[in-house]
Amino acid sequence: MLRRLTFLLFIACVAVPTLVEAKVKKTTPHAATKQTPSLAHAVYEPDGSFGFCLTDTAYPDGKKLTIAYSPSKQINIGITIPQGKFKIGSRYDLTIKLDKGAERKVRAATLDEETLLLQMGSNVSFRKKLAEAKILYIGSPSNTVSFGLPAIAARIKDLESCIQTKANTKDERAAKAEQMMPEPLKAILITAGFKDIVPISMKDIPPDERPADFLWQMGNILSGVRERAVPTDKSLSDMVGLHIQGLKKHCPGHFNAQIGREKPTPTLTLRTAEARCSPKNTSANDEDVFVSLLFYRTQAGAFTVFTFEGSTAHKRESKADRDQLLKTLLTMAKN
Repeated sequence: MLRRLTFLLFIACVAVPTLVEAKVKKTTPHAATKQTPSLAHAVYEPDGSFGFCLTDTAYPDGKKLTIAYSPSKQINIGITIPQGKFKIGSRYDLTIKLDKGAERKVRAATLDEETLLLQMGSNVSFRKKLAEAKILYIGSPSNTVSFGLPAIAARIKDLESCIQTKANTKDERAAKAEQMMPEPLKAILITAGFKDIVPISMKDIPPDERPADFLWQMGNILSGVRERAVPTDKSLSDMVGLHIQGLKKHCPGHFNAQIGREKPTPTLTLRTAEARCSPKNTSANDEDVFVSLLFYRTQAGAFTVFTFEGSTAHKRESKADRDQLLKTLLTMAKN
């Protein structure tokens, strides 16, 4: 097999702890692909402790409704509205109504540009009315958005059952991840909506031989991050060029790469790239390796590389993960 590009990072470079601090700790998990409610499932904190249970409903127009239920019987409602253009850090005064019932005022917090969080408390009456409702209305002074509630009674029961079976349990994988990934990095990945993150330990690899500062697996994609100080005479473009040339030098087959344009923000300058390494002998059992890269340089002179690598068959997944993180960093850097 061809050597993985992730392991061709400049392993001799010195890392500097300057990850961008995440301004939002968590986001609502991705919507289900089907236009039906998902079964309730448990959500664990980064340290592995049980947090809460939630269920999602995705709609054909791209909207999503998430209902979360905690052991203390607190209900939170997340609403996702495509192109909502909400301002991160802001709060919105809204009204909520079930069917033809009375309106209730609620203040919504922004999770990202398309998602709002409504904390409904532990009101038993509201929970019962929600289980019986057919339509949920969320209103603002200028607009009202409706969410149909298919099988909502079953979803509420799923949440209650989830709490009963999962409360006081622990996710050992998440607990292990706590030891292998720093809080700022985990916060960024969680904010970007990534889940099922499996850290990869490098404790048996000498520090000066490690391919990255931190490695983790998400589905079919192996990801990593490397940070280093930027020499005073080097720009972001210089560092990106050096990195791509390093990958090319270590590719034993055919190499090609594409580099995107710089994306400046008040605090960061970002750039993306993709690279592919193919075997010289097409009849061999070696497979193509594809890696999507995200580079950024801070005003303080720190250079960071995120890599998302897999076989060419998983090219779309690699690019989607990279672009998802890019979008999150751009949003964070502008606020």
